[in-house]
Amino acid sequence: MSEDDAAMLPGERLRRAREEQGLSQEEVSKQLRLSLSYLKALEDDDYSRLPEPTFIKGYLRNYARLMGLPTEELARRFQQEMDSQRDAEHEREQQAAEHAPRRHEWRVPLVVILVVVLAVAVGWWLWPRGEVAPAPVDSPSDLSPRSEQLGDPAPDNPDPALPDDTEPMAPADESMAPSADEGAGPASGADNPAAPEAGQPAGAPRTPARDGGESAVADAAGNTPAATENDSLSLSFSRLCWVRVVDATGATLSQGQRNAGDRLDLQGQAPFRLTVGDAAAVSSVSLNGEAVSLPSQRSGDVVRVTLP
Repeated sequence: MSEDDAAMLPGERLRRAREEQGLSQEEVSKQLRLSLSYLKALEDDDYSRLPEPTFIKGYLRNYARLMGLPTEELARRFQQEMDSQRDAEHEREQQAAEHAPRRHEWRVPLVVILVVVLAVAVGWWLWPRGEVAPAPVDSPSDLSPRSEQLGDPAPDNPDPALPDDTEPMAPADESMAPSADEGAGPASGADNPAAPEAGQPAGAPRTPARDGGESAVADAAGNTPAATENDSLSLSFSRLCWVRVVDATGATLSQGQRNAGDRLDLQGQAPFRLTVGDAAAVSSVSLNGEAVSLPSQRSGDVVRVTLP
C-alpha cells in the first residue's frame, strides 16, 4: 500500500477504483444491492447520512471486495477517521468547559449576596414582636362633668347629687356572662364520642372511617385489580440485519444483529419504537398477532418507525 493510499479516506479510494474500472454508480449500486444515496454518501465519506458505524463498515467491506481492494484495510482506515473525529469533538468540549466558568465567575458573589439578603428578610419577618397594649378606657367617673372643670363654686353640701339630666350608666351586657343553662349543657362533639357529627341527624348511626378508600372496599368484596397485559411484537429476518426495539416505558427489549432465518418474539408495552438497519432483511412483522408492514422494503434502507 502506497503512502497516498494510506492517506486517502475509504470513500475516495473506492470512488477512484470504480472510475478506473469504468463502472458507474448505478451499476455498483445494483451489484451491491445498496441504495444509490448510500453509495454516494460512502464515496463522499459523508457518514452523517449513513446509519451506525457497524453498518458502514459492512458497506465498505462489500464495496472493497467488489473493487478488489483490501477489505480490512479500508475498515481500519474508517475506524481511524471515526476515532479522530471523536477525539476532536472531545477536545472541543474540554476547551469549552475550561472557558465556561471564567465567563460566569461574577455570578457566584451575586448568588451569595442574594442568599444572605433573603435569609435576613425571612428572619426579620419571623422575628417575634411584642403586642401593643390597648389604651386605657376612661372610667364613668371621668366622663361625668366636674365642678372644677365647669368653674362653678364648690357647693355647701359636701355630698352633692348628680344633675337631673345625667343618666346612670347602663349595666354590662348580660350576653357576655355565661348563663346557667350553658354551664349545665351537654359536652361538645369532641368530648362526647356519642354526639352526632355536623350535618348528621340525631340517632343516625355513625359511618365508620374508610381506610384505603375504594381499594379497601374492593378488597373487602374479594376483587383484585386486574394486572396490566403486555403487548407482543414478532419479527422474522431473511438475512443479516441490525435491529433495536424500545417499548413505551423506555426499556430496550432487543438490540443487536440478527441472522437469516432468525425470529424475534418480544413482550412489552406498546407503542414500540423500532429501528431496522436494512428494510429488505425483515421478512415479516406482527403486533399482537396482526401483520404490520414497514414504511419501506428497499434494500439498505434504514427504517425508524413507531408501532402501532
